[in-house]
Amino acid sequence: MRRPLSIAFAIPAVILALAGCGRQDEVTTPVACLEPVSAWQEALDAAPGKVALDGVPISDCLPADQPAGEQETVGLTVVEVATILAREGLDDRTAFEAGYLVGALERGAGSTQGIHTTLIDRVTTAATNGLAARPEAVRGAYREGYETGKTDG
Repeated sequence: MRRPLSIAFAIPAVILALAGCGRQDEVTTPVACLEPVSAWQEALDAAPGKVALDGVPISDCLPADQPAGEQETVGLTVVEVATILAREGLDDRTAFEAGYLVGALERGAGSTQGIHTTLIDRVTTAATNGLAARPEAVRGAYREGYETGKTDG
């Protein structure tokens, strides 16, 4: 029995399509970026030196087309880190770290077509909570940390 030509070509096409399932290069967040708050705090303690989570720069924690679940995990962590830094009083040191965090995340989000915009806004709000009332030296340390994070983060 002869099959119609369209079915003869359709079956191999379905097989090829199924064979490709799961083989797509999915964007994933580096595992180090999914570490808890304490790992992020420890990494930021190295600022202004090399700040990295197991060798991964903070900016690499926001890849383009990041899966929603991973974006949420990173987002919750970085907002908590920024909140802790602001709560610690934003002296020169914590202000620099908070600025670095925001700058590095903005650097990473720069090529992600806006999928991280809300996250960056939340981190910035948390990191700068109370900053305006601090002395100019503290605000300057935040700006310096921000610029360093944008450049090196």
